[in-house]
Amino acid sequence: MMNKPDTFPSPVSGLLDDRMWASIDNEAMALPFCDACSKAIYPPANCCPSCFRFDLTWKTISGRGKILSWTRFHRSYLPEYPAPYNVIAVQIEEGAVLVSNLAGGEPADGDWIGKKVRMVYESFSGKMLPRFQLSEESDPRLSLNGDDASCANVCRHGACHGLDS
Repeated sequence: MMNKPDTFPSPVSGLLDDRMWASIDNEAMALPFCDACSKAIYPPANCCPSCFRFDLTWKTISGRGKILSWTRFHRSYLPEYPAPYNVIAVQIEEGAVLVSNLAGGEPADGDWIGKKVRMVYESFSGKMLPRFQLSEESDPRLSLNGDDASCANVCRHGACHGLDS
């Protein structure tokens, strides 16, 4: 369960992330990508933390990913976040790991890790924020004869297909 805050503290923006927050306000989150190694850079920086190159191009991200980790806070540390609330780490398709919340309900089976999610945008105090919802999209690589359900019964999290990373 996640309580939705009525207000949200304004993000502290700086020169490096103003473009990201502007893209979020337009409901199309963009991140810088390294022209040399193609890595998505989050948080935004003026050089690639992988290869230390300065040639970057901003691109809109897909918003699709999978949950790597999660926790639930039962104590409110900010009045804008009434307890309980969840925090998730999501690896987006582009490779970067974003920290956000899971909106719209929790996994029915209680198993969060590896769940596919998609980014949604919600307005808090007039500011758009990226959050994630469970995705109904299936991964075609997990399909056996087009039947994802039978594959899920055979292999947990795609381990038999080498997708458990």
